[in-house]
Amino acid sequence: MNEPDKTEFNRLQKLLASKKEEKPEDGFFDRFSDQVLTRLEEPPPKPSLWERLNDQIDPFRTAATIFSVIIGLVVLYSLEEGNDLA
Repeated sequence: MNEPDKTEFNRLQKLLASKKEEKPEDGFFDRFSDQVLTRLEEPPPKPSLWERLNDQIDPFRTAATIFSVIIGLVVLYSLEEGNDLA
């Protein structure tokens, strides 16, 4: 087994020791649980117009539609240009 790096181990020990002294303010856990319960009871936010459209649009069909419109416009333009040549 590889022996852990002593400097990394010492840094980790110092970090853990400093975290031991950190304490949340008084009443934090009481307020925290109330806030969590309040947010769970709230209805989810209404999706934006963009989110609703994205849920209803199939990207493959959209790409196929755009491609077919472009091909149709190219054909129409070609036919129009061909009439002027005759």
